[in-house]
Amino acid sequence: MIVKERSTPIKITYLEALLRRLPYDHPKRSRIEEDLFKRRGGYRGEKALDQFFWGAS
Repeated sequence: MIVKERSTPIKITYLEALLRRLPYDHPKRSRIEEDLFKRRGGYRGEKALDQFFWGAS
């Protein structure tokens, strides 16, 4: 079976770039940070499952 390596989702990359450019006092900054933390957690979970199912490669 061909197993492709999981790459970082583009949405996470976009949110990280947005937070670097957004002022700290921006009204929507906390919402964007929450979204980024949730997406990072989901990505880490997917990577952990990949290692569990396919072994550490």
